Amino acid sequence: MRRVSVTSVAVLVLALALTAGAQAVGFGIRLSGGMSRIAYGDYNDFVDDVNAQLMLEPSITGSLDELRWMTEFGGEGFISILPMLDLAVGVGMLSGKSDFSFAMGDESMSFEHRVKSYPVTATVYAKLPLPLGTVKPFVFAGGGAYPTTITFEESLRSASETASYEAELSKTGFGIQGGVGLAIGVMPNMNIELSFRGRYAKLTGFEGTATNSDGETMDVFLAKDLEESGFRNFGPESVDMKDEYEEASVDLSGFSFSLGLTFAF
Repeated sequence: MRRVSVTSVAVLVLALALTAGAQAVGFGIRLSGGMSRIAYGDYNDFVDDVNAQLMLEPSITGSLDELRWMTEFGGEGFISILPMLDLAVGVGMLSGKSDFSFAMGDESMSFEHRVKSYPVTATVYAKLPLPLGTVKPFVFAGGGAYPTTITFEESLRSASETASYEAELSKTGFGIQGGVGLAIGVMPNMNIELSFRGRYAKLTGFEGTATNSDGETMDVFLAKDLEESGFRNFGPESVDMKDEYEEASVDLSGFSFSLGLTFAF
């Protein structure tokens, strides 16, 4: 009788475990959007130096914007591999720009720098078993690839001529992210999520093509240098000049706040 009892208990435990596992496994989607504050160090150092130079010219008003905040949107598909653990794969977009224009006499100049990144990530979400009713705290961590494109547009106009150039450079790098959040149940299969995310993604090796107002093209890379005056430069330079310039980075590291919705099936 003892052997039968032990066997029965073992079968019952196994059945309950399989039932719990079957109930835990599910699928869903997550949609989110928010704002990211990024480091973008090399470019913002350049901006600080440009603004310092502009302050020395009282005839020029305005300043070049630092690139600190980017809009961020994303979507993920997730599977609940355990009752408290989700595995998600997703794609997103980070987008931001910095621009400047001024006029002095019969001359004018405009400048715009744009950044767009499309991270493809894998993330693990762990739900914390805290007694908060319909509010469920969670933590998450993951990593992925960051295909990123940057563009530059600059135009200098005078009464007699116009000179301009456009450049587009790209690079795919890798990053990691992690954070915390709260899932607020509003319907049986739908949550509102508030989350805070930290990210490290510093990309180097950008290359592309620049085209001037005469239609001439040139292979370029993303460079920075320190002039004899002590001011910094940041932008596309000919690949033939790689030995003369230091390579610049696009630093998307920082933090973000986002609002999202999850739907479970």
